[in-house]
Amino acid sequence: MRELFLVRHAESDLDPTIPPEGWGLTSNGVKQARDAGNELRNAGLVAIFCSAEPKAQRTADLIAGAVGLRSREIEGLGEHRRDSWGFLGRDEFNRAVGEVFDAPGESVLGAETGKPALRRFNDAIVEADRKSPPGAIALVSHGTVMSLVLSHLNDEPAGPIWEAMDFAQVFRIEWVASAD
Repeated sequence: MRELFLVRHAESDLDPTIPPEGWGLTSNGVKQARDAGNELRNAGLVAIFCSAEPKAQRTADLIAGAVGLRSREIEGLGEHRRDSWGFLGRDEFNRAVGEVFDAPGESVLGAETGKPALRRFNDAIVEADRKSPPGAIALVSHGTVMSLVLSHLNDEPAGPIWEAMDFAQVFRIEWVASAD
């Protein structure tokens, strides 16, 4: 069994002129990430992994600095893939994400379905586990895919998890590698 800390990236600097995958952090997001690093300072982390997106990388780097580690990228930790959505207004975005949670086997507006996103994230956990010495690991990722994972692990609906999730929020889970 391995202790994992799932961390949602800190507050994004939304810019409708660039894809969400390219967004960085706001100044408040930098503070949030530093606070998460302080929260994890005594967690016994041996590794920190993040997605390829700048907002997750910056969050992971700030956490890593607080705990004396370097972050590493794992592609599978990326957000639910929805580049077909473009920039959506808040209400339309919330509605689309809700549809992903309600029908995880169906594509919403041409996006990746929830089931492959969940499999991809699980594969990323396996990769992080394989690349790390014994001890706790932090995984910095994104709200929608983390909600799918937490929903699966806790057998709870993803929507309320996502709605309650804060930026740079830390979730502690116990993970057991499946026997191959």
